[in-house]
Parts: sequence; structure tokens; C-alpha cells
Amino acid sequence: MDFRSLDVTAANVISVYPKVQQVLDGKIPAPEVAEFFITNYCSFCCPHCRCAKTHEGQNSFINLNLFKKVIDELDAIGCKTIEFGGGGEPLEHPDILKILHYIKEKDLRCGIITNGYAMIDNHPLIDAILSVADWIRISLDAVSDETYQYVHGRKDLLYLLLKSTLMSLVQKAPLFGSPTTRTRLGLKLIIQQSNRNELEKALYEAQEIGADYLQFKWLENHSFAIPQNERIQIDNLKEWLKTKSDEKIFIDFLAGYGGDADGNADQPCLLSVLHPLIDWDGKVYICAFFHHRKDSHCLGDISIQSFEEIWNSIEHKKKIESVKRNQCVPNCPIKRYNPVVDFIKQEGYRFHYI
Repeated sequence: MDFRSLDVTAANVISVYPKVQQVLDGKIPAPEVAEFFITNYCSFCCPHCRCAKTHEGQNSFINLNLFKKVIDELDAIGCKTIEFGGGGEPLEHPDILKILHYIKEKDLRCGIITNGYAMIDNHPLIDAILSVADWIRISLDAVSDETYQYVHGRKDLLYLLLKSTLMSLVQKAPLFGSPTTRTRLGLKLIIQQSNRNELEKALYEAQEIGADYLQFKWLENHSFAIPQNERIQIDNLKEWLKTKSDEKIFIDFLAGYGGDADGNADQPCLLSVLHPLIDWDGKVYICAFFHHRKDSHCLGDISIQSFEEIWNSIEHKKKIESVKRNQCVPNCPIKRYNPVVDFIKQEGYRFHYI
């Protein structure tokens, strides 16, 4: 494989190539990042939310002491990065400040996927985020008040308030790190019927806010999704957006989790072992896409066992080997690393040399 054909995600995997080689040898190394769904509660009511269907009205949060316990155990085995996603809305956790402060105390780093609304007029939360987060990605989905209210299912929401908060966050970020280590801000829009006319405007809004990247992803398998035969106009917009952007902002277009699998449906999931998921109730899962197969993807419970006991169990390897690929989401984001794994197999012998 020609390394020039790899996208920027290659750096993530090549940087941990010794672990990749362990995976290829059938071993289970310590995870590189642990993702947490610290709650399944969210104050938004987005009609397109794929997670809301699995919550069944439950509003639950991970116990703070249990969270600290597993953080201590992850730190002990060398896992130094945490990702908060959902699930629900992580910044709605009642102990979110204590959670972020504990990560800082342990000298760990994190990434956060959030709708960001809890940061409005909440300067202690913003400061706590900037002190520990390498990046924060805002699930924006709209750049006008009217569309923002519609796409998130609440008439009292105001995009302009969130925009002002994000601009303040960007301005404040350098105070918590150098230009090369400050928290990076990303904005994400799920492309759907209601926001299809705001994609061009989203670029200018992202530039005004000072975001580092702007990500678009197709909504799939939903009545709000844009039909395939109507997507050509947006496909043409992709290159136009890239020509209008500048070196300060990166634009990325991703396939939706559903839909066609771009030819990778039968590929094995090689690197989920480096990215487990810990749910609000302490259950540990092979990956973040476990909701429709909880039993087969659950490795154990950190409220009963230590993380290391769960991770190094014989059951873990058996469950990885028994994953039914035809039940995976068609465009699993972990599978995008497979070409990089092939590259490491071919070129890894040279990685020690500059």
C-alpha cells in the first residue's frame, strides 16, 4: 500500500503500531482509549437520535465512586486517554465537574462528544473542560435558531447562545495550554432534510466561531434522511466547501453508520480491542455499537470485577472471535483503520528508523 493514500486517521494507529502488532498476533493489549457513556440522559429530544431508542425512558448516571475506581484501574494498566460520548449527554451528569477534576488529578487527557448546551453561562464547566480535554466536538446539526430548535426537538433552544459560548471557549483555550496543546474544537452536522440548506452557511459559522474542524455525516435509515437520488447536489457542494475553507479549518465528510457499507461489510473489526466502551451502569462492552446485542458484546461489570480481570479474561477473546459481522453497523468508524493495519503489516519493520 502507498502510504500517501492513507488519510489523517493513519497517524492514530501508526503511533500505537506495537499494540496493533500484538492484536495481529492474537493478543489483547491494554486499550489505548476507554470510551465512557457516563449517562443515558439527555435534555434534548432530537427526532433523529439513534441512542434514544435504546434508553426506554431511563435517566441514569454512572456512580462517581465507581467511575473513580475504573479510572484508577485504567491508569494502572497504562490507558491514559478517555473519551466521553453517548449514550446520553455527558455534560448533564450531576458530578461532571468532579469527574473532570479527577481526570486532571490523575494526569489523564480526554475527548468529549457533546451538544455543548450545558456550557452556556457555565464558566466553571468550560474551565474544567479546557484543563483536561484534547478536543471537544459539538453535535451542532444546525446554524440558525429555527432549524436548531427543530432538529433538537425543543422550542426554547437558541443556537446563537451556543455560538457565543463556543466563541468564548475558543478565545479562552490558549490560556490553558500552548498553541500546540490547547483544546481543539470540532463542529458536527448530521445532514438531513431540515438542515440541507445550511451546509454552506455552516462553514462560515465555523470560521467565525474559530473551530478547528467541521464534520458532516449523512443521516441514514430515518424518515428525515435525504433520499439517495437527491444527494448529488450536496455531493457537488463538498468540493466547493473545501475550496472556500482555509488552512485554519479542516472539513470532513463521513458516511452515516447505516446505509451502504462502502464495500467493508465483511471486513473484520481489528481495532475495537483498543477502544472499549464502559456504560453508565458499569458494564464493559467490546465497542460503542452494542445496543442491539448487549449480551454478546458485554465483557463484564466493573462493579463486580476489576477492569483488568475483565480485560484479560478468556471470555474476552472468545467474544471478540464470535462477533457476527453481519450485525455490525455497515459503516463502523473503527473499520476505517483496516487499511492502516494492512500498511503496518507491510511496512512496520521500518517504523523504528527515521
